[in-house]
Amino acid sequence: MKLKKILLALSVCLPCVTVPLQTYATQSSALYEVFSADDLKNPRDFSGVAYITQGGNVLFNMSNNLLNNNENAAFNINTQFIIGSLSKQITATLVLRQVDKELLKLDDSISTYLPEIKQQGYSVVTLRHLLNHTSGITKLTHPLKTKPGEVFAYSNTGYNLLGKIVSVVSGQSYSSLAMQLFQQCGMKDSVSVAKNTLPPTSLVDGFHEKEIAHLELLISQFPYQTIPSGGVISTAHDLSKWNQCLHKSRLLSPEMHQEMVKKVKSRKHRWGDLGYGFALQLSTDLAQTEWSHSGYVKGYISTMSYYPDSDTSLIVLENISWYPKNMPRVFYYHDRLREELLSILAK
Repeated sequence: MKLKKILLALSVCLPCVTVPLQTYATQSSALYEVFSADDLKNPRDFSGVAYITQGGNVLFNMSNNLLNNNENAAFNINTQFIIGSLSKQITATLVLRQVDKELLKLDDSISTYLPEIKQQGYSVVTLRHLLNHTSGITKLTHPLKTKPGEVFAYSNTGYNLLGKIVSVVSGQSYSSLAMQLFQQCGMKDSVSVAKNTLPPTSLVDGFHEKEIAHLELLISQFPYQTIPSGGVISTAHDLSKWNQCLHKSRLLSPEMHQEMVKKVKSRKHRWGDLGYGFALQLSTDLAQTEWSHSGYVKGYISTMSYYPDSDTSLIVLENISWYPKNMPRVFYYHDRLREELLSILAK
């Protein structure tokens, strides 16, 4: 299947950007080539939105709706996707805002806030351990796999617990807290679906590649219980606003923001060994510092990188969760676009 729609946009606000616009103009063909190269180079097609901004300026914008021939169904920067584990940044921020209000302490035991959790050994697990994936928790019915604080082991369960904790201490639902956050950040198309309500009809359908080249439409109950770890709905445009709000405003105190972007452990990744803070992968050995994350849930995949040195955001959202046994293929376009952007930022 060939790409049906491609839109490339370059900013015209030259005085506003840190990296000269001419650099992007001369390199735009390389960014475009990521998506338009012949099928022999690309292991699959692209179905989503790719978006690069710097400050308030759009530097690159490409979209393609692979599975719908309806011209009115074209994807754009305001198209809603489930953002997978990018949701963890929302949850971590909600936790840190409660710490700023002195309603939570990072080094308190989770049993302080969730006394119903009585599994052996869990009393030594702290909020900090949940935030940086060193809790040792795999499933709530299982004993700790490792001693808290010692080993990085990615845990969706930990972030779902954090969602419960912020609800307990605030007296509000996770959905209400997230929606207030989106309003503060001007994210008009972002949604945390409340229990017993339906997801927005504007959310694009998600498809799962069960086997190579065999896609199935997902028709199932919305994953309300896992929203804090992977079920937030957003758009490329809103996520660009999110990076600005999180990293360029006073959404968090400087102390809490520093906690978020401070390397605690390393994680093995297809990009190499990456540092990890709170819901952020940290790369400091590149031409520019990079704070990033990706997401994979059935029906949707996502990548978001932020480069604070130049205030640049890279966002890629797709509505197909590609065959999961080949992650380089799953994130092919995400990784290639990142590589091209990094080469531009290095100049």
